[in-house]
Amino acid sequence: MPVVKNKWYFAVSAETPSKSIDTDDRMTASVKNWMPDFAAFVQYEWARGQHIRIAGIARTLSYRNLVSGSNCNKVGWGVQLSSVARPLRELTSYLTVSYGKGHESLGGDLLIGNHDLVAITDRPGEMYAPAAFGWCLGLQYNFRPNLFMCVSASESHYLLRDGASPDEYRRGLFAAVNVFWNMTPRIQVGAEFDLGRRENISGEHRYAKRVGAVCQFSF
Repeated sequence: MPVVKNKWYFAVSAETPSKSIDTDDRMTASVKNWMPDFAAFVQYEWARGQHIRIAGIARTLSYRNLVSGSNCNKVGWGVQLSSVARPLRELTSYLTVSYGKGHESLGGDLLIGNHDLVAITDRPGEMYAPAAFGWCLGLQYNFRPNLFMCVSASESHYLLRDGASPDEYRRGLFAAVNVFWNMTPRIQVGAEFDLGRRENISGEHRYAKRVGAVCQFSF
């Protein structure tokens, strides 16, 4: 990851994360990964801890078509824009926006299932890489150096083609607000309220709410 003039950062990598492919062992079957994922980013930092970054990934998604008796390779990819900024001394903002096809297993709500490749309903044995879009916005306000509050909101949107099961995931929304107090260098207490909403392709949806608290002592 070379750095140019302490402002520009460049990175490239080859990685081997697990892939999530929705094979059924009747029409399609899984095969071993043979090609790593290739990722890269460019980042501009205008002040310490403040930056904007554009990142991308390209991956090979392989499966076996049991109808034709052949191995198939699909291309997955994703791009992400992210930023951390401090418009005020006490305020820090966080932003992430991403879009791609076949990158669902790399983060977010879609980690819960096999969404990198899914079957084409009217073409037995064939699969495709569906698209997904997501964003997250967060704000942190420091009332004092040891007392701060955060709010965040995010969305994951799974863009399947026609013919998908009505109970399949379509969209998830999430929001949270919390407060943390570092009472001493070793003791931290905090509390949080979370609100989530999941919607299926059929339009059916449910809400979830949670309140949590923590008291932490560091040795």
